[in-house]
Amino acid sequence: MEKLYQIATLLYLERASKNFSGQSDTTRVLADTGFSILAEQLDCYAALPILIIGLEARTDQQRIIVLDLIEKSLAKFRSRSLEGVQRMVQTAWIQDDLETDKDLDYVTKVDTIVTSNNIIPTFA
Repeated sequence: MEKLYQIATLLYLERASKNFSGQSDTTRVLADTGFSILAEQLDCYAALPILIIGLEARTDQQRIIVLDLIEKSLAKFRSRSLEGVQRMVQTAWIQDDLETDKDLDYVTKVDTIVTSNNIIPTFA
């Protein structure tokens, strides 16, 4: 679990410090590592790493990894935070799919997705 938090924190800091939603070598490596860890998890109650890593999903396979983990975790924990994270990542993916050539400001995108949700997940 600690490794997931480290990857999520590094991803967020990399994105926020550059204020860039596109892919760089650093974000690509961190995201790939995060997806590998998520794919191995049987469940995960930690909403923050799922959200941050989930925001990096660019392929259907990566999205399936995130949704499968959320579903397995919800079956075990039944958490409103995880339900909120599921809605947030799906909202982000829709935005990514609709995005044109111009990348959105990362911090604004995360802020909009989190604040537009009825339930703010517990990220502790």
